[in-house]
Amino acid sequence: MLTTADIIRLLDEGELHRVLLGLLDAQSSGAKELADVITPLLAHPDPLIRRAAESILTRRESGATIQANAIVKALSELAVRVVTALVGPDAPARVEALRPRDGDYASVFDSAIVTRVRAAYEPLWRTTPKLERPVPGALTVRVDAAPAGMLREDNELSRRFPGGYRALAPHLLPERIWFVWQYLRSGESAGMRYDGLVRLPDRWVWFPKPYRIVGEILRPKHSEGEPERR
Repeated sequence: MLTTADIIRLLDEGELHRVLLGLLDAQSSGAKELADVITPLLAHPDPLIRRAAESILTRRESGATIQANAIVKALSELAVRVVTALVGPDAPARVEALRPRDGDYASVFDSAIVTRVRAAYEPLWRTTPKLERPVPGALTVRVDAAPAGMLREDNELSRRFPGGYRALAPHLLPERIWFVWQYLRSGESAGMRYDGLVRLPDRWVWFPKPYRIVGEILRPKHSEGEPERR
């Protein structure tokens, strides 16, 4: 019955069999911090240690991706009903329900920019946004999602988002799930696209085009009289 501290001490041992014992225990442990201790072992002089460390790290990464995909799939199915209602008969009320509240910004964005993001979105929400339904009749909705932490790099989930999310992601709280969606006409694979829906613990909130809002906030300000470079 080894603790995480016990495993870390084993991984720092000089004897080969002690390090291997630590790797064996690390493989069965769910402690996230062990990845940081195992990574340096990829450069260990003994090839057996290097292969064992690589195997464990690869398995951990694969397991995290599988878990993230399962969570994202389940939430995406819930989101389909939410975004379908946004172009339904009571669309204005449904959209209005997604308006961010004062406390929602701190639950989504990095604390360093929360005040400025709130100030930028409040004017946009003075008038309830309208979404366009492609055509009357049959409607297909496609929803894609990703945790904010996975939007920082190229992967299966982040590729489904607009490119601007890569620069935006470092300024988002990594645990929040973000959604993009499309309204498709029958027989078509691309349609009207929207983004910025976020799942909070108790409700859904919509921040339309957040990468544009945050990009404008973070854009360097030019000194007065200095011409802007094109």
